[in-house]
Amino acid sequence: MRITAEKKPYCVEFEVLKASKACRKEQVFNALKEGERICVKCESEALRKNLDWRCQGHGVAGRVTRWSAFSAPHCHGKWLRAQPEPSKECPVKNCPSNSTFIFV
Repeated sequence: MRITAEKKPYCVEFEVLKASKACRKEQVFNALKEGERICVKCESEALRKNLDWRCQGHGVAGRVTRWSAFSAPHCHGKWLRAQPEPSKECPVKNCPSNSTFIFV
């Protein structure tokens, strides 16, 4: 796939509003706690043409959306996009380096 200006990877910062107890069972998901800010990277392979070259799950500013962990389906919750526009920098300055995930 050829990457054009419209198809570049980006990051989205979210505030976790709710996370299931199953997320606590795996250390990789420790950052998914209520009140924590995390960054989610949208890599070029996950971009969807039908979503105007965004990732599924990208969210809408000001709206609560649901998420689930691909590798641990019982780890799921709700989050709120914490920035009006996605960032080209990943992780976003407000996100600790251990709290970066990717969309799939």
